[in-house]
Amino acid sequence: MRLTQAESSRESGGRSGRVLPSTVGEARARILVVDDDEIALRGMEKLLSMDGFAVAAVADGEAALVEASRLRPDIVLTDLHMPGIDGAELCRRLHQIAPDVPILVMTAVSDIQGAVESLRAGAEDYLSKPLEHEVVSLCIDRALSRRNAKLEHDKLRRDTEELYRSLNARLVVSHAREQQRANAEAQQRAQLNALLENLSEGVAVIDASGRLLMLNAAARRILGLGNDGLISAEVLQSLEVYDLAQQPLRRELHPLTRALRGEQFEDYEVCHKHSDGSWRRVASTGTCIHDASGAVALAIVMFRDLTELRRVEKQRDEYLALISHDLRNPLGNVLMCVTMLKKTMEEKGLAACASLAERAELNVRRTTEMIEELTDSTRLELQGVPSGRKTCDLRLLATDLVRTTPRLGESRSPPMAPARTSFLRRPPGSIA
Repeated sequence: MRLTQAESSRESGGRSGRVLPSTVGEARARILVVDDDEIALRGMEKLLSMDGFAVAAVADGEAALVEASRLRPDIVLTDLHMPGIDGAELCRRLHQIAPDVPILVMTAVSDIQGAVESLRAGAEDYLSKPLEHEVVSLCIDRALSRRNAKLEHDKLRRDTEELYRSLNARLVVSHAREQQRANAEAQQRAQLNALLENLSEGVAVIDASGRLLMLNAAARRILGLGNDGLISAEVLQSLEVYDLAQQPLRRELHPLTRALRGEQFEDYEVCHKHSDGSWRRVASTGTCIHDASGAVALAIVMFRDLTELRRVEKQRDEYLALISHDLRNPLGNVLMCVTMLKKTMEEKGLAACASLAERAELNVRRTTEMIEELTDSTRLELQGVPSGRKTCDLRLLATDLVRTTPRLGESRSPPMAPARTSFLRRPPGSIA
């Protein structure tokens, strides 16, 4: 800013009283005055001190550089023409020490070229000699005001940059945490999908809008859908489902439809007909997840193929029928014959032979009872009734049988009904 003596006089004409000294922060503003004229230097030092400034006065450029390094002044007033380091060179070298310090150059009115050169060297303003107190005070006040404004601006900029860096760091940390959570969720989702895919049971998950979220390979196989192409919820719900008599079920009785209605069910057994014409017995277990309002958010149905189990159960029933018919009937005939033989021996007085026939009759009855117990316990197992078996020592059982069986030649006593003790851990043909 170029302020001539005449212009400063006009601006200061409207001011009343002295100009109050500017301060930086809470301390007085520090001013460094540089002039090789001893009288002018001491006069300026005294006037500025009276205005309340902290003043340091030096007579040449070398001393000014030393004092500027020590004092760190808020503003510098320097003469333009000095021996050694002149005012323009001093401006350049002072700004190497303190780039933001404002410098006012004092020069003669006729030396406009020198003033311009000092401004190019970094001077804030210049003052024309002879100097007036009001003009000097005004220039100092303006220079300090601009410097304070710049310092405030720089502080605000630094604070803004620090805030930006802090926010940016927080955003980076937050993004990293979100990424970690996303990676962890993706890993858990992948592990869950891998687990569901490796299950032997089929799993289907549908949201409230009817969108199919999950259908594992086992479900495709059990429902006869194959592994090619995408399966939608509409396709899944449009599958024909039959009851155990192989009659079509109404749509509202389908397992997926029931689960979407919010029903919970277990081992709901139905029939599915595959494209190759084979029938599959499928047990479904359904549940649902509700949202905050209580509405169904997800429907989950698990499928188990019971076809092979039902086939084995059918074979077991046939085996039981075989035991009941093909073993008990011959044993009944044997028992009848042994009973008739025993009576004949008794009538003929053959006591020894009659005793043998009695022992044979007793063993046949026991064998018949064991077969009945075997078939009865197996039927109870099929109905879900616990058998109540217990483990026993076969040696003790055999010893008890020998002790209670009449020996040849001993007096015959009425036969005792044998204890119906099941000594088999599991009857043949039973299914765990």
